[in-house]
Amino acid sequence: MKFLSSLKPKFQSSTGLKKISKVIFFVLIVFNTTAYSQWSLTKNLSEGLNLNCIFAIDPGHIYIACDSASLMISHEAGINWTRQSNLASHQSTNNFYSVFFVDTLKGWIGGTSGAAARTTDGGNNWSQMTMSDQTITIKQIIFADTLHGWAVGNSNKIQHTSDGGLSWSVQKTFLSIQTIYSVFCLPHDTNKVWVAGTSGFIARSIDGGQNWVTIISVSNNDLLSIKFSDINQGWCVGKSGTILLTVNGGANWISIKSPVIVDIKTNLFSSNGSSIIGCNNGEIYSTYNYGRKWSKVPLIFKNKINSLNFQSNFVYLCADGGYFALYIPEEMSAECLQAYNLCLNKCNQDQIECIRICNQLFLTCLDVAGRKIYY
Repeated sequence: MKFLSSLKPKFQSSTGLKKISKVIFFVLIVFNTTAYSQWSLTKNLSEGLNLNCIFAIDPGHIYIACDSASLMISHEAGINWTRQSNLASHQSTNNFYSVFFVDTLKGWIGGTSGAAARTTDGGNNWSQMTMSDQTITIKQIIFADTLHGWAVGNSNKIQHTSDGGLSWSVQKTFLSIQTIYSVFCLPHDTNKVWVAGTSGFIARSIDGGQNWVTIISVSNNDLLSIKFSDINQGWCVGKSGTILLTVNGGANWISIKSPVIVDIKTNLFSSNGSSIIGCNNGEIYSTYNYGRKWSKVPLIFKNKINSLNFQSNFVYLCADGGYFALYIPEEMSAECLQAYNLCLNKCNQDQIECIRICNQLFLTCLDVAGRKIYY
């Protein structure tokens, strides 16, 4: 029990951006060189409920923003889940489209008609946030640290907070832009911020959003997700199979040949040219050479892929219809799963505490395996 109590969840940026990129690169290479090993865990959490955004600090802290003002939480590597409904007293007619945590305690969620909430205790309790514009449906919310965050949605406005979400203000309004779908900043960097939206719109700031530069677009399609692996390399994905790449911090972008013509809503990548994309038709593709060649990753369901997330060596996925999937590199999962099953065999079905200990041992094993293999 002392060993279990000493387990400390890993903070997403504790290994540094270079180590994170290196680990992502390894995981994506595994996707391309092992005949696409099966996803370690695939579950339907709630049939008919759309899972819109997934974020994980580690396997013991996984959060999914859902329709119907709901949040799904797992503290057991996706094995068991709890659902929080009418979060922070928001009505079930509100849908949540984005969730983000900076550590195991502080997190934020946003969605329909300005519906937004914050937590300081790991999601056990939530309090409503009053956004500067209550009419905007929040498509994405992100924080650089515990204080500085940005939110964008179905408008031409960027909302900003510098006090952890206690108060928000409109930081920038862009002319001739209908929707800003995505915003991104690097952990602990409160200066560099990127946004993307309708008709190929991309803009960046290097002073925390005080000033913005609109980038000349190489696409007329709506851009649904923008992400950077470091201050130089970033990717944008969007409608009609759009994939864009920059290697100079977003000053210039090039169009990458896409393996699909359907909308790409989410992506995951490293600074080594490896990437995974999730599509509206449920297909997933990966590349390890900057998009010169794409390979299809098999998955058992065909629902729209809404979100991909990478933390602590694992790939997390959520989709429409209540589907969740977790990928653990085989080098890590085999021994841990074997030990987990042996532990469960010693528990009776109604021995909740015994099962809980097995779950915690499984998380501990994954944590140790991750450090052993990668760090």
